[in-house]
Amino acid sequence: MKSLILRVAIDKGCGGTLAPIKDDGSFSYIPIPETVSTSTSKTYQNTIDADGNLLSEFVPNKTKEMSLHLDPDFDAFSYGEPSRPKLAQLLSLEKGDKLFFYAGLQPTTIHDRYSRIYIIGFFVVEQVKYFSNLKIEDYEELIKKYGNNAHFYRNEPDTELVVVLGNKEESKLLDRAVPLSDAGMNHPYTLPDLKDIGYTGSLLRAVGHKINEEGTNILNNWIDQGPASLVDSSTSLFSYTMTSDSGFAPNPNNGYLTLACCKPVIRKVAKVGDWLLGLHSKNSKSKGICYLARVSETLSLDEYYRDKRFINKHVIFDADGDAIYQLKGVDKYEQTVNRHHGLDKLLSDTSSDRVLICSLFYYFGRDGKNLGRHTNLFSLGLRGHQKITSEVDISSFVRSISSKFRNGIHSVPANINYINSLSKWC
Repeated sequence: MKSLILRVAIDKGCGGTLAPIKDDGSFSYIPIPETVSTSTSKTYQNTIDADGNLLSEFVPNKTKEMSLHLDPDFDAFSYGEPSRPKLAQLLSLEKGDKLFFYAGLQPTTIHDRYSRIYIIGFFVVEQVKYFSNLKIEDYEELIKKYGNNAHFYRNEPDTELVVVLGNKEESKLLDRAVPLSDAGMNHPYTLPDLKDIGYTGSLLRAVGHKINEEGTNILNNWIDQGPASLVDSSTSLFSYTMTSDSGFAPNPNNGYLTLACCKPVIRKVAKVGDWLLGLHSKNSKSKGICYLARVSETLSLDEYYRDKRFINKHVIFDADGDAIYQLKGVDKYEQTVNRHHGLDKLLSDTSSDRVLICSLFYYFGRDGKNLGRHTNLFSLGLRGHQKITSEVDISSFVRSISSKFRNGIHSVPANINYINSLSKWC
């Protein structure tokens, strides 16, 4: 079994916007606008999403009255492509293979301005049909057989057309979007957590990306279980009580959650694939979980400071930025003046020369979430940290969070002035 991952749905380059994703991970599927003459009656003004909202509520004024390019059609489970090389890629699919569809989605909350790429649905391939020299008079019969796909309404038929038909019992449009990319603003890349699928490149709209059998199995588990599917016997979860949640340690800004200061013991021992859990202290007005994050990469303090990906973590761009240490000589760190840590913290911060970087994270900040039935795993309100190594417990806990919330930021930090900082989080 093999698969292709394909970008679909409206985006800023084709339609002028991104579809919304809510805090619980539910989303609207909004097709791209049709760019050629069509006889379809479907427009953004007369088509609703799963919640009954007109699609025109989510698109720019210039797009509202345009016709929909309904492709894929998640009612009949058909997907059409008239252009090479994607056409040839689809022709290589066989019954039982998979098409994973992904789209760029924008959080509806004011606190997270970072869009990401998400898997929104998939087909289990039933048939692959090739058509050439179609005629308009063919459309009525094709629509009866294969549904209201946009390519069967074009006033000038496609010269070539491949239509992939999904098994109607096994294919689906997801209820909740599943994260696929990091939060790169210009070039969203596949989550480093999913590097084993066999594709780690850019996920901008382009040709499909072929995934082998191993990668297909990983994506199947990813859709079924979410990030919990990454937990194995080597995984650890490090939990600790935060004395302050100021947006500095950790810093959830600019698309990544990073822990570069404080908690030197955790920074020293946590490895790629481990999970971090920050809990609000018993004296905090916010209760429960502050954040949950998976370590996707580690860098030295100096590497982190100089990495262009994290330039916006510098204090000059982010008042709570945690990229504050750079080498000035052999093993001698210089601290950037900042509003959180003075020189009295330099030795402690640099005693562990590691920064934990998390592309996949759930940051609740002021709106801390209750631990529910998992409370007995963690000593709430106690200082220090705990290490959980039970694969079953970690998997269960991760799934309890990831199945209810989209990844990213959900609120401002608990210990900052909301009004003065709101502009940074919008």
